Amino acid sequence: MELSKEVKVVQGLLAEWGACFRTVVMDGEPWSSVFWKNTIAVGLDSGDITILDGTTGSQVATLSGHTDVVLSLAVSLDGALFVSGSTDQTIKQWDLQTGGIIKTLHGHTGPVFSLSISADYNTITSVSYDQEFYLWDIWTGERHYISKQDSIQHVRFSPTDPQYLLLVTHTAVKQWEVDSHRIKHIYDGCCATFSLDGTQFVS
Repeated sequence: MELSKEVKVVQGLLAEWGACFRTVVMDGEPWSSVFWKNTIAVGLDSGDITILDGTTGSQVATLSGHTDVVLSLAVSLDGALFVSGSTDQTIKQWDLQTGGIIKTLHGHTGPVFSLSISADYNTITSVSYDQEFYLWDIWTGERHYISKQDSIQHVRFSPTDPQYLLLVTHTAVKQWEVDSHRIKHIYDGCCATFSLDGTQFVS
């Protein structure tokens, strides 16, 4: 199967979605992306991350440091914190002003395919093919808690409450409470996303 090397930017909301207003041809194959304010970051198979202007599609910067496919990207709500996860089994925190790596987090023994940053900007959560999800202190890089959960596909912090996150598997959405290190509720579903105010989520 030939993978596309294009990134398509779709404009509009709800009923207007579907009208592509810009296509950007990449140097490599895109595997992950994240959009905030007027910036798009795209993780490539080369290990690079390309930063694009969301309006013009022009390349603003390239972040280099991973040695394999960039599978996951996350940005804080204020756009100040940016992290990436890779098949090279590392997580990197980036300075978007300089393009430099602030720190590299080691601990997973498989590709890191989902990341999220807490609403208070103090914690990163990550999941990997090693079936473990970790909580990392953004400022020290320390792992505070490690749990093995079967078949986690996706992880997402609440946008308003740093004590809650969702763990998504093939068959269930689990609400995880950070302080107590336990699952609070389990719902049917195989994908999930929070509302912007954090009061609801869809599964």
